[in-house]
Amino acid sequence: MPIVAGRASPDQTSDTGAVRVVVTAPADRAAEFTAFMESAAPALARTAWLLCGDEHQAEELVQQAFTRTYLAWPRAREGSPLAYARRTLANLRTDTWRKRRREVLLDPAAVPDAGVPSDADHHAERDRLARALDTLSRRQRIRARLPALASVAWLSCG
Repeated sequence: MPIVAGRASPDQTSDTGAVRVVVTAPADRAAEFTAFMESAAPALARTAWLLCGDEHQAEELVQQAFTRTYLAWPRAREGSPLAYARRTLANLRTDTWRKRRREVLLDPAAVPDAGVPSDADHHAERDRLARALDTLSRRQRIRARLPALASVAWLSCG
């Protein structure tokens, strides 16, 4: 139970000047957890998104972490409830990695020697050419492109 800290009012002191400690209990376990959940939800959502990179999966992880934290609330609130919830969140994410991991081993002879060619080389060459053309003046660019346009026009007419 949390202890209320602060100045004692005159009715809370005795004649000897000693201060009474006033201990307040939360009205309800659910109300205390609801207050925690409202304050911790944004931080846990950011952490969950960083762990999985998917907004919907992050929401699921946060809900599961809140469920497990609520079930262990008497133990979790003794220390730092946010740290407990974050640890639960990380453990849940690790569990999903373990559950969804599927390894399929192939015979080394079945693996192709060469990879599939990608368009990355073509795009890189086109980008390099476009950058080189940008360094030319307008007149030089027109002269450089005329032969290419002429060959395209010639092919389309023939």
